[in-house]
Amino acid sequence: MKKYFNSTIKKPKNSFIGFDIHNLLFNNTNIDKNDNNTFHFNKIITESIKKIRNENIPITFISNHNGVLEKDYSNDISDKLQLENQYKIKEEEVILNHTPIKELADQYKDDIVLITGLNNDNNELIAKSYNFKKFITREEYSDLFPLIVPNRRFLYNTETIEVRRKEAKLKVEKRLGGLLPGINLDNPPKIKSIVSLTSDMEFQDTVQVNNYIAYY
Repeated sequence: MKKYFNSTIKKPKNSFIGFDIHNLLFNNTNIDKNDNNTFHFNKIITESIKKIRNENIPITFISNHNGVLEKDYSNDISDKLQLENQYKIKEEEVILNHTPIKELADQYKDDIVLITGLNNDNNELIAKSYNFKKFITREEYSDLFPLIVPNRRFLYNTETIEVRRKEAKLKVEKRLGGLLPGINLDNPPKIKSIVSLTSDMEFQDTVQVNNYIAYY
């Protein structure tokens, strides 16, 4: 790589360069200046990106990372590679494993979708950033309809289950109320599609909810 980027880049028409960020682009995002091997390798990458930028060649950064906003991820990688402002990685240049899902938002703009994933708060942020309007997260759905998820009875006592149900109902009504006036969350609403942003650690709950939606 170093030899290549010390040479003159011959830019074909309509060219671009794609980088696989983790494991291939660099092995350790936590750059340690005391680790000569890691730091030296990442310095080469930093200089390579600068040279590509200076040649005005479009770059795409691809990663199987998930559960974060592309904007936050691009800023994080730029900081770890110590890129100056003019060379920083841009949000629109990053493709995470759930980035293509944003293209589905318009397709389901008139329908309620279920958002599944590891972190409920992050899932909500990502769904909103992708312009999904009518959605319920898997955790909210489990809290709204605990009878569908038997595991809830082992995790929480009856009082806690009811508190969580009321809190979820208020939150979802606030999100959907203006879009679906009169929505009744005492009964499971019709879910048009299940959108998986990340793996869900509460696997049993996810399977129960997904099966219910698929068959009813």
